[in-house]
Amino acid sequence: GNPIIAYPASGNEVCGFLYNKQVLAACGLDYDANPPKTMDQFMADMETIKTAGYQPIVAGDGGWGEAFFVAYATWWVQASGSDRVASDSQGLTKYADDQGFLNAMQTGADLYAKGYVNTDYATIQSPIESFLEGNTALIATGNWNTSAAIEGLGEENVGFLNPPDIGGDVKVSNTCI
Repeated sequence: GNPIIAYPASGNEVCGFLYNKQVLAACGLDYDANPPKTMDQFMADMETIKTAGYQPIVAGDGGWGEAFFVAYATWWVQASGSDRVASDSQGLTKYADDQGFLNAMQTGADLYAKGYVNTDYATIQSPIESFLEGNTALIATGNWNTSAAIEGLGEENVGFLNPPDIGGDVKVSNTCI
């Protein structure tokens, strides 16, 4: 027989926010004990972090809308449900008519407009490097940055946060992508 050169394998990626426990502690926050569960709580925390002199979230476009797809799109699924997301993606329904999609996009835009996301989002080459410098509380990312975060900050200083519920008529709650 012929040798097996490779075979396809699928897998899930865990996406959301990694957080720096030391930065959060300096801001009076403890996500291990009390993570934000609602968007109002999350936004209040982002303001607390910003007021304390830290960048709340670092993220990068990465050429594919990285922050949206690894964190903010969770809000779209929460509000619209998986069937509607699939329907929009297949062109069976319109994004412009999907209030969950519009709300998720607006929430991402609000985070940026309020200064909660780095202003160089579109051009930053390595958000993980910025996160490791200790000036940022959260990074919108997935499991691919976990080992770098642990190596750079120490396992005891890194946590994971599911994007909090966007609110309204949530169809899927407390999940990540």
